[in-house]
Amino acid sequence: MVRTMTFLAIAVILLEGCHSYRALEIERRHRVGPVAPSGGDGKEDDVPRERRVFHRVMVPRYLVRMPCGSPIAAINNRAVELAEGGRYDGALILFREALAEGGGNAAVFNNLGVARELTGDRKGAFAMYAEACRREPGNRYFTYNFRTGADYRRGAGGD
Repeated sequence: MVRTMTFLAIAVILLEGCHSYRALEIERRHRVGPVAPSGGDGKEDDVPRERRVFHRVMVPRYLVRMPCGSPIAAINNRAVELAEGGRYDGALILFREALAEGGGNAAVFNNLGVARELTGDRKGAFAMYAEACRREPGNRYFTYNFRTGADYRRGAGGD
């Protein structure tokens, strides 16, 4: 058991070492008030849209550049470049293509999650972050994207 855990820890370190992780700042709105009008049950729908108060924060999302040498890496890395340049729709298309080519690379699932979040599909992003974590559970960058996405989905986020 200890040998297996040691092997897994070394494998995670090596995998993280082979990839390059890039932070991309995403602006998020978090509702800070008012809670609800008097007589309401506290649900967001009880507060008229014009009375909601939001706080804007920048949240990093981590994209993964892969070592060159495979068609999947080339597609993925081009998509990362597009995302970093603000061309999110193009990045989304290429990440989907990389996923179709690669079948199950955790880095591509993570990157597809970032692209989905950038294009407004938070539910789809959360599913991709979850799949990346399932495939590579020890990766701290994937876990960060998943956890902060979960915090946002839990109700901290605005629209």
